[in-house]
Amino acid sequence: MNTFFAVDSTELLTEIHGAVDTLCAWAAANPALASLIAAVVFAVHYWAFRPMTRFRALGEVEKGQITRISMPGGDLNQREAEELPPPFPTGWFLVCGSDELAKGQVVSLSMLGQEWVLFRAKDGKAAILDAYCPHLGAHLGVGGKVCGNAIKCPFHGWTFDTDGKCNEIPYTTGRIPQAAGYVKFAPVIA
Repeated sequence: MNTFFAVDSTELLTEIHGAVDTLCAWAAANPALASLIAAVVFAVHYWAFRPMTRFRALGEVEKGQITRISMPGGDLNQREAEELPPPFPTGWFLVCGSDELAKGQVVSLSMLGQEWVLFRAKDGKAAILDAYCPHLGAHLGVGGKVCGNAIKCPFHGWTFDTDGKCNEIPYTTGRIPQAAGYVKFAPVIA
């Protein structure tokens, strides 16, 4: 037997409208207190619901420490540092034969659960960098070009050398800000 409940929505909406009007009148009479309450609610919401991912490099973890990847709702992964190495194989991986990568060529790669870009600079040195520009996240393997001994981002033209260091931002003069930082790189034997 199905039971259905009926609610008079006009009465409910009238009550909600009256409560909102009362709250707005109170906030207009007490703007400083209303602003303080709004700031506290925002801060609680921000700290309670923001993503809290924190990735640690292997060198940051000492033996006996607990490593965590925190997410809202609890820890995704918790391992003793003694359990290192990480859950994926470590070592050298064949990505491409040296003769298969010409000077100035850019190749997109997907390996070890991450996107990478492989390129050979004009001086012949091969490099593998994180595929995403730290500025606004453009994929360096899609439209990125080798300029001299660096790869140039297709979006705003930032260039990164074979060690992942930002060495030019076209629309700035003087020193490159430290915040421009590095693109993560992997060692290469070519």
